[in-house]
Amino acid sequence: MTPEQIEQMKAALEGATAGKWFGANMTHAEGRPMTPEEIGEYVCSSVKMGTPDRFLFVGVEGADIAHFGNGPCGNANATLTVLSKQMAAHIIAQSEQIDALEKRVEAALERLDASLFTYAEHHQAIAILRATGGQNNE
Repeated sequence: MTPEQIEQMKAALEGATAGKWFGANMTHAEGRPMTPEEIGEYVCSSVKMGTPDRFLFVGVEGADIAHFGNGPCGNANATLTVLSKQMAAHIIAQSEQIDALEKRVEAALERLDASLFTYAEHHQAIAILRATGGQNNE
């Protein structure tokens, strides 16, 4: 990620609404789903509780992804949600790089083990030759 994205992410995390986030369908208190009209009334009331410029949407061409209400954290919440797609892509790329590096380290360790074994065998043979005066006792 770029330093700017990291700073934007930090600001969004600090400014976002605290607590565990979740996705949910709009329902009544007893769990009965709201009708489209009731959802529309809810959104309208939410906008009226604050100012229209604080009721934000996150979207992609042709679709709404999320609505962020009328609270003081709405802008940070929306920014954090938008950044989540970039964060996911970055995390995936980092994970792939870590996997590739782990394979390279494993291969290097195997080569090192093999060379140390050869080195140890070489020194053991020299020690045997010195101990026996260079004579083969077989």
